Amino acid sequence: MAADTPPRGPDVLNGWKEIASYLKRSSRSVQRWERDLDLPIRRIPTPDGGAIVYALVADLEAWRQRQSDAFETQEPAAQDADASATSASEEIPALAAAKPLAAPWWERPIPLWAAIAATAVVALAVLAITTVVGYPLGGRPATWEFDGHQMTAYSTGGRRLWSHDFNRTVSTPMTFNRSNGFVGDANGDGAADLIVPVRYTSSQLLTTEESDAVVAFDADGRTLWSVQPDITLTAGDETFDGPWNVYDIVSGQSPRGPRVWIAFNHHTWWPGFVLEVTPAGDATVLMVQAARIHSLTHWPRPERPLLIAGGDLRDANGPQAGAIVVELSAPPVRWPGEGALSLTCADCPQGQPASVLLFPTSEVTRALLRPTGWVTRGKIEEDGLRLDVNDGFGFGTIVTLTADFAVAGYERTDRYWYVHRQLEQQGLVDHQAGDCPDLQGPMDVQQWRPDSGWQRQGVGLKISRPPRAD
Repeated sequence: MAADTPPRGPDVLNGWKEIASYLKRSSRSVQRWERDLDLPIRRIPTPDGGAIVYALVADLEAWRQRQSDAFETQEPAAQDADASATSASEEIPALAAAKPLAAPWWERPIPLWAAIAATAVVALAVLAITTVVGYPLGGRPATWEFDGHQMTAYSTGGRRLWSHDFNRTVSTPMTFNRSNGFVGDANGDGAADLIVPVRYTSSQLLTTEESDAVVAFDADGRTLWSVQPDITLTAGDETFDGPWNVYDIVSGQSPRGPRVWIAFNHHTWWPGFVLEVTPAGDATVLMVQAARIHSLTHWPRPERPLLIAGGDLRDANGPQAGAIVVELSAPPVRWPGEGALSLTCADCPQGQPASVLLFPTSEVTRALLRPTGWVTRGKIEEDGLRLDVNDGFGFGTIVTLTADFAVAGYERTDRYWYVHRQLEQQGLVDHQAGDCPDLQGPMDVQQWRPDSGWQRQGVGLKISRPPRAD
């Protein structure tokens, strides 16, 4: 079985449609259950940064039983509150069956005068809250759903807020790595806006003939701006003129004011770039590189705000997981790569990044026949920046950077050692996890800086617990 192929069998549900059909609910409902109620959904990362979604029937039934058990152990008042928060069409079957049979006094009919008075009080309260918070009646946009030509925005609780008609078939790009959408300040007014990647084709198609677009809407559904790149990059005899696929979006403050940054990559090959978008919707190239960009992280340091572009980078020895540090107060940058795949373009920026980091390819990645891992996300922490590396099967390695970009920690997750043991059993790794060479010596991290060039740093591998056979 290929590493990116889900298991087969009567107890395997492949894709949101099969999972939703089994649970007798809409795809949107089960996606919300995953987000809000920990519905057990499994994913297999694909080489293009996407993921194959599937679920096991046994997992779903165990989850449904847990939901039922949790409901039955609540106090009666808490049960009634939960029941009122879920519409009849979206109830979890196990919870719906557990409703009390006798209606309490607050569910009985009330006089008309009381209903009118209560309605007036609620309306005044909602108006006051809406005025103070600045969001429309249903709440602020948190996610969206495409259906044909339409995009519908929903609040955090799943309430429908508004719809937008694109007048053509649209879908969420399969390469976009934020499953629940992106909310940020798109026009610099301090309010939360919905920033939406759009692919102009049906969701059943893996490719498209035109580049993805990104459209920003305010909380009321008004279009603020839209960008769709038309860029050509060259490397030797190769020309890359799109289509360009969107992978990540992030927003924040730069020395030039509020900005939105969007990572695009070529639809089949390796070049990538970052667009910087102003509140007025003007887009310029902030960075180009000879590799794919899977994640963007805004590091809002007051004295030196940064953008971290994580993915896989190329040096003379081939691709490796890595990250480029871009100083937002400096001119736009180009990281050309090395060797035969050096990247050029007529209008490329010529600045240099603040730092470049390359992380060694793990033996698990090589055993899975992946060319390299890639940095899949970043997270700001109190003492620096955490980068998560996909080692070819999912989240497997954690790299921690200090404020001056030095590598302070290198750690494998429990999931990494689990996959290691699976590969041992298949004969694809010739030693046990406890005897892994990675544990015996430092990890070889390469770092480039403008003033010193490439340097190597040996970083000891941290483990949360000794790897052992189960």
